[in-house]
Amino acid sequence: MISSTGAGLCSTSVVAGAWLAKESGQKLLELAAKGNCVVVYPQVVIDELRRQSVERAHEAHDSAAGGLAEIGESGVDVNETAAALAAVLQRIESDIDSAFTGLLDRPGVTTAPVPGVAAAALLRRDLERRRPFMEIEHGGKNKKKSVGFRDVLIWETVLELAAAGAQYEVILFATSDNGFIDTNSRSLHPDLLGDLDALGVRAGVVDRVDSLLLVIAKVESAMEEASAREPEGPTAVSSDDILKIVVDELRGPIPSKLALVTAATEALYELEGKAVEMQMGYGGDYDYPEFVKFTVPAFESSVITSIDQTSQFTFEESSDSPDVLVGTANAIITLEGGVHKGDWFADDEHRVEITGELNDRYFEASSEVAVRAAVALDIEGGDVTVVGVELEDDTSLQNAAEDQLAFETLDASDDENDSRPAL
Repeated sequence: MISSTGAGLCSTSVVAGAWLAKESGQKLLELAAKGNCVVVYPQVVIDELRRQSVERAHEAHDSAAGGLAEIGESGVDVNETAAALAAVLQRIESDIDSAFTGLLDRPGVTTAPVPGVAAAALLRRDLERRRPFMEIEHGGKNKKKSVGFRDVLIWETVLELAAAGAQYEVILFATSDNGFIDTNSRSLHPDLLGDLDALGVRAGVVDRVDSLLLVIAKVESAMEEASAREPEGPTAVSSDDILKIVVDELRGPIPSKLALVTAATEALYELEGKAVEMQMGYGGDYDYPEFVKFTVPAFESSVITSIDQTSQFTFEESSDSPDVLVGTANAIITLEGGVHKGDWFADDEHRVEITGELNDRYFEASSEVAVRAAVALDIEGGDVTVVGVELEDDTSLQNAAEDQLAFETLDASDDENDSRPAL
């Protein structure tokens, strides 16, 4: 939420631990601690994350216990180790609870209770097929099932926060879940906008965003606007500043950084659901879609199922036109699709993870790929228009690995003061 002192967030995807380890998570918590925003966890999300954490702990324990049992069958006494492992499992739930408590005790971080919406209202919403409820294929033969119960409770939490009046100026609702989104506009689904209208919530109070990095950009922009409204004394203008003002006036209005970041982020996340497969192009040649400039794993066909932006967008003027800026950022994309079994067994790197078997010829698989997103934005006239998006291989990871390898293989004999043996 953006409050009278800054900005904040209500999220379906902020994960305790995982997002805190990222630079963006730490930055968001710093803003919250300074009173610039309030980070709100729906209790529904907390309960779901706790369940997932406990399940992963039990799965890890069962795997380790199975390995110990195999070692024990070879005659090794593993009783003491097995007992220690069981004791760890007994403590794990309290450790998980302590981790969540530690997060929620941070300044500027809070939780919102499970909404008290009536079961009859939930049933009516489900039967009317109103989002976030969705129907998906299940079991074949055109059978469908309804999903989205927890998403509906999260949305009801947002509605309660929005209806709370002036407590928050803006609610930044961080989610890329299809249950909340109009796939054509990437904005909130019309069903959800109708809920806000019914409550008399003015337009713009609930602002859906794709990533924490865009949340941070919006919070910082609100802070800058608030600072700009504060009266300042007269300041001297240098000749260089005068020249810059004249040049800017000749070029016309320039969009704000927030407008650039928003357009670039939305363009990146619009690639979710896009197919990554060979297609017939001009002249009958086959190639990947134009946005695919990265090395594609050994999929016969695949789809981008999720995108995780891992660095902020930076912008530079295009070499082709002064009216075009190119925004670049790092991201991790997840691909899911079919892999020919022959390609899998021939691939020594195994860049894909097998998740199932489609048929006698194909595996079902997924893969995470580190990419560098480049979004071209036309800013002529002060408006921002996306003119192109490309995903390239993220060479920064490869360069970092090569630098580390070079460091580790330095010939120690080059340094007479180095007592290490030469390699």
